[in-house]
Amino acid sequence: MRVRVATFECSGARYAGFVYALDDLTEIRRLEREVRMQDRLAAVGRLAAAIAHEIRNPLTSIAGSVSMLSGIPELNQEHRQLLDIVTRESQRLTASLPISWPTPVANNTALKKPIWFRCSRIRSL
Repeated sequence: MRVRVATFECSGARYAGFVYALDDLTEIRRLEREVRMQDRLAAVGRLAAAIAHEIRNPLTSIAGSVSMLSGIPELNQEHRQLLDIVTRESQRLTASLPISWPTPVANNTALKKPIWFRCSRIRSL
């Protein structure tokens, strides 16, 4: 509740009284709280995207290295099983990380399907 007070003046007297204006600020305060909550949620989303990015980068390196190692013909069955475990678990972790997509400014529609680029094998020149 906001109260504003002003003097009420008449032509013959210095002032005749006061005028009180009462404003109900409930809706404004609710909207302000909602905006603050949205800002906090946006900050949490940005933090989650940054953390996911920092986890996804080493996982990609690990998966690429494992892919290269699995191409070595001299690996025994035990080593291949270990490489399969690393591949499976890195894929599981990557799949569980959130994907953040920027919203295009022009038409304000988000991408409907992620686009994945994948190399089946990395070859050195």
